[in-house]
Amino acid sequence: MHVPILQALCLVVSMAPMAAPLQPLSLPEASRLGDDAPAVAARLAMAEAAALRIAPAGELPDPEALAAIQNLPISGADAFEFGRERMTVARVGLMQRVPNAAKREGRTALARSTHAARLAGVQAQRALARRAAAQAWIERWIAERRIEVLAQMSEAWNLIVRSADAAVHGGRTAADAATARAERARFENQRIDARARLRAAEAALERWVGTQAGRALAPAPDFDVLDVDALRRTVAEEAELSPLWRELEVAADRVALAGADKRPDWSVAASYGARGTEFSDVVSVEFRIDLPLFASRRQDPEIAARRHELEAARSEFEDRLRARRAGLEAAIAHWHGAHEALANLRDGVLPLQAQAADLALADYAGGTGALTDAVSARRDELDARLAVLEAQAELGRAWAALAFLHPDQALAGTVPVATHSEVTP
Repeated sequence: MHVPILQALCLVVSMAPMAAPLQPLSLPEASRLGDDAPAVAARLAMAEAAALRIAPAGELPDPEALAAIQNLPISGADAFEFGRERMTVARVGLMQRVPNAAKREGRTALARSTHAARLAGVQAQRALARRAAAQAWIERWIAERRIEVLAQMSEAWNLIVRSADAAVHGGRTAADAATARAERARFENQRIDARARLRAAEAALERWVGTQAGRALAPAPDFDVLDVDALRRTVAEEAELSPLWRELEVAADRVALAGADKRPDWSVAASYGARGTEFSDVVSVEFRIDLPLFASRRQDPEIAARRHELEAARSEFEDRLRARRAGLEAAIAHWHGAHEALANLRDGVLPLQAQAADLALADYAGGTGALTDAVSARRDELDARLAVLEAQAELGRAWAALAFLHPDQALAGTVPVATHSEVTP
């Protein structure tokens, strides 16, 4: 009677949806995963702390409790006797200090601008983390391409060994076969090094994307696509400069807050006074007001100091802005140069080097060339293929350095996701 139950369970299991396979990890997705980096979380916590300080900044200070005994005799027949002297009063009450309105508004404004500066710091760190994650993705992608290229070249070295063996059977010296095998062994060291590089690249990517680093990689984006004119127009809005711009607002609010100190604060106190049973109890209301009579020695120097700090912040921002403009032009030039270098290696050097290697091997197989020439030409071809890979890596690095200058570029869709024509030299 358990058969129907077993059949039902099998039916349920067969209808259960299978776990969806993990999609390949794209560069834009890897950059977004950089948002979860601990450095970003730290900046975000600082911003949240600053946000919590906005509301209390404009609040009045806590009230103060008053407790006093006034006019208590300390000599004569009534010494230390409460209630025998009309002037003796035991007072209890509350006092409230009231900073002037400009000071309270200035404190609130300063708290808001500080919060905005902290948020700008979050954005700057987020852009940095996204750029680092993208560069780590590129390094792993290149490491995988290197292993593919070396795997393809392995057959070329095997062909040299077979040609040397055939030449020995045809009467050539046996040293040729040993030389060919030695060169193939040296080539295997490059494959070992490539696998070590890949493991290092995987570890670097894991730092920024966590466990997602174990996923296969999607095709690379098009490293040839960048809107450099937009980058030039928005250089002042880059994530790196945004915190400095916000610090200008902080410095300006500090100037305004220092100026508010020239306006008087005031306070009010209310108390109840108890006297002896023979006398009436009393109440008191007291007002106090500050008298900033010595502003030239107290408030004015502080205001001047805050103004100098504001000017320093302006100058620092201008200096960093000029540096960023120069750095941007240098980065754009490097990107253009990397693009041209890749095109020259891929379309000019590599085809000629491959042709020379094939001809040298054909000459050796035909008995008119030397093995050393065939080996040297094949080694030069391998160097050319690896140079193409390194040039593509350099183009990707230059692209990533420009593509993530703004906090939300990747999420806003300005990072091109068109499939790059992957180089397989």
